[in-house]
Amino acid sequence: MKILYVLLDYDFSLDEYKVGGHIAHIVGVIDAMKKSGHQVIVCSHYKLPFYSSGIEYRLLKYRNIKMRIIRWIYSEYFLCRQLLNIIKDVEPDIVYVRWPHKIFWDWVFKKRKYALVFECNSPVTMFLG
Repeated sequence: MKILYVLLDYDFSLDEYKVGGHIAHIVGVIDAMKKSGHQVIVCSHYKLPFYSSGIEYRLLKYRNIKMRIIRWIYSEYFLCRQLLNIIKDVEPDIVYVRWPHKIFWDWVFKKRKYALVFECNSPVTMFLG
């Protein structure tokens, strides 16, 4: 199967995202998928650090605008628009998304022809207190 593994909001150019449990987890999941015979395409803003085991990437671009009041909505829209185009191009059997908290997800996954997996390691309630 062809799996599109979507990693959003990970800036692997920053030191805080270069090492740690989250990187070990991501690499472990990708390795397990590959060892099971699946083709894995990683969709992210940056390539994974310290991991060059023949991963295919579809890199996302950032786009910001100066109007602070709508910057977040616009960047979320632009991100989801890119993801739709990547999904159309890749034609995955499964889209595996780590920590999906985007406001346009309904639009992205509305007419899907693939299985969808959302991975969440921190419940939203952890951020509300």
